Amino acid sequence: MVMALVLGSLAGCSAPAEDTPSGDQGASSEGSSEGTEPVSKDELKIALAADITSLDPQGHNDTKSEKVSFLLFNRLFRLNTDFEVEADLAESWEQPSATEWVIKIKEGVKFHDGTEMKASDVKYSLERSQTMPKVQHVLAEVESIEVVDDYTVKSQQRQLCTIPLYPRSRGCVYCTGSLCGIRG
Repeated sequence: MVMALVLGSLAGCSAPAEDTPSGDQGASSEGSSEGTEPVSKDELKIALAADITSLDPQGHNDTKSEKVSFLLFNRLFRLNTDFEVEADLAESWEQPSATEWVIKIKEGVKFHDGTEMKASDVKYSLERSQTMPKVQHVLAEVESIEVVDDYTVKSQQRQLCTIPLYPRSRGCVYCTGSLCGIRG
């Protein structure tokens, strides 16, 4: 019984047999012959261990939905492979005081609909996160967010904050103004 299961599962992994000339066995014909066009598909299927709970990046607090959000949305900051904070949508940041952060966002960043992201979108997204039941705890220490100019926001924390918004937020800070049809 075990042998049948093993052989059956391996058979599902094998490529279908093709009629190829004797010298070309095992060679891929996709894109290798002259005059053939690369194959394109209209659909990409991805398997997850469980269903996602929401496509709203601020409407979930589960790892399955977060994996999909990481594929669809950018954040102000992200962690690199050494778990160090690095810029994503942020261009630079500074800490003028123990409880204040000034974040300059990258210019020319476009939403999915083609409109440019501005500081007002960042402010809207951060404030929206504070009201969303599943993620509001992430920014509980943020007292206020102010738009300084089109590409700069200032965040005032209730207490000392040593790293700007990221590690405690697990990357839940997404810019969603255009996505939700609401402009800040």
